[in-house]
Amino acid sequence: MRDFNVNGEIVGRPYQAVNEQSLIQKYPIGMKYENWGKIWRYSHAVAAIAVAKRCAFNLATSPWTGADDSYSIGSGGGGAGTITGAAGDNKVLIVTAAHLHTLDEFQGGILNAFPADTSNQVWQFRVIGNDLGYDTTHFWAYIDPPLPIAMATVPIDMQPSPYMNCADDGTTSTTVVCVPELIITSGYYFWGQTRGPCYVSGYGDTTVNQRTIGASIPGGGSMAYATIGKQCIGWIIAANAADDDSTIMLMLE
Repeated sequence: MRDFNVNGEIVGRPYQAVNEQSLIQKYPIGMKYENWGKIWRYSHAVAAIAVAKRCAFNLATSPWTGADDSYSIGSGGGGAGTITGAAGDNKVLIVTAAHLHTLDEFQGGILNAFPADTSNQVWQFRVIGNDLGYDTTHFWAYIDPPLPIAMATVPIDMQPSPYMNCADDGTTSTTVVCVPELIITSGYYFWGQTRGPCYVSGYGDTTVNQRTIGASIPGGGSMAYATIGKQCIGWIIAANAADDDSTIMLMLE
């Protein structure tokens, strides 16, 4: 019997504990595990996360920018991505920029389709997974829900799960997505906490009436009082005036 349900949630306790990492993928990317007020998401480290309990950033670029050939499949400047399939299909053909896509690199990601008709609809789908590209411009993807209408080379934007490309040192253009429980080896899979009471390594001093916590970027996920430009990740739990208590109520979802 599987330990997760069709809604992408762990039932009971996961076989891979939250304080374990694994070279072998045990669950779909983005799988949710909730226990006693805490939430974790199953994640993948695209680079080493070298400091324990430090914020992990999503390093995948926007699909429409063309900054990363791996994901430049958008309908804008990043490429000429399209989707083709019949109404009711959940297996669809994706055409992308010239890059051989790997197995399930978009698992748990988002696909947006932009039909050129008078409805002005934008159809959004969860990516269940994808096959290995059968050449450098085509691959099959599996989506949920199925296509509501037939689509023939309809422009798309498509991006991987925010939990697929995690690392511990972001830039001013990256976003914190989770906090791992332990140091993570590059290429390994882990549970990243997204909500609930959480110790986070090293944020700076706070002062009176400053309760919201934001990520200082860059700086490997160090924390500081959330001012303009910092991503809000939660709030301080303890009653404190001016200290560096690092236990916060994490609020990344």
